[in-house]
Amino acid sequence: MWVKQTLGEQRKLLSALLEPSMQEIAKCCTGEWYEEETLDTVLFEQFYRVPHIQLLYAIDKLGRQISANISTYGKDASYRGQDLSRRPYSVSLYPKRHFMLSSVYISQTTGQPSISAVQPVINEQQFFGFVV
Repeated sequence: MWVKQTLGEQRKLLSALLEPSMQEIAKCCTGEWYEEETLDTVLFEQFYRVPHIQLLYAIDKLGRQISANISTYGKDASYRGQDLSRRPYSVSLYPKRHFMLSSVYISQTTGQPSISAVQPVINEQQFFGFVV
């Protein structure tokens, strides 16, 4: 029983650590959402705002990646356009309108256990998608 409680407490702490940065990144993306290169630049400039991040990218409402992968290595546009709708964090996204942490899953890139922080990108008139 204490394990479940401890995991819940860790998720709350992680959310408190990541959510403010992810909200700011989402705000920065609203004006650039439909401009691929500009969106990549915004994500790249904001990457270091999020503590302990390994990867940052944007997905549309249907789970298609619309940005490059942003990491400490730079921008990798070869991932743009991939369908991420079946990823563990994507299955329960739409119509989520608030920050969430995924369940733990094994990263296809690193083979390591991972958690994704997912922030909706929304302005007053429109829901765009998510930054992950």
